[in-house]
Amino acid sequence: MSERLGDEDAGTGYEMTWSMAPAVILHYVEDVVSRSGHVHVTGRDTADIESRVETLGRELDTLTMKELTAAVGEAGAGPELARALLRVGLGAPLAFDATVFDVIRGGLANEDAMVRQSTVYATTYSPWREWLPVLREVARDDPSADVRELAAATAGQLEQLDGDES
Repeated sequence: MSERLGDEDAGTGYEMTWSMAPAVILHYVEDVVSRSGHVHVTGRDTADIESRVETLGRELDTLTMKELTAAVGEAGAGPELARALLRVGLGAPLAFDATVFDVIRGGLANEDAMVRQSTVYATTYSPWREWLPVLREVARDDPSADVRELAAATAGQLEQLDGDES
């Protein structure tokens, strides 16, 4: 259906979209921030989508959420940890998941401001209402002005998505 070449300087990754069947769309994106490729399958028939996702999982070199969260614990510091946290956010389900929430939230307590800033970005992949009080706290209390500013802006965007103007 479409293809867009990535431009790392502009912060955009490669994207390709296919129509797989009536009302089923496969969207592949190479995320420049997390340096990860990921696939989204959308459509009307949940059973058909789940079947296609299962097939993709067998055919592609994919990571499970358990593997993604384990990678955070195995990551060193700095950029390696930041990318691992971003990947957890990227792999997060649409519905709230307490394990994913706890793993990402843990990154907000890291001593490295760059890791905390990446962790705020990780929350944007799963725009759950549960992030609001956490992001507000980071916006108020983080030692880094850059992290506070990003958390405030992220909370503001989430409030708009959520319809909560408080």
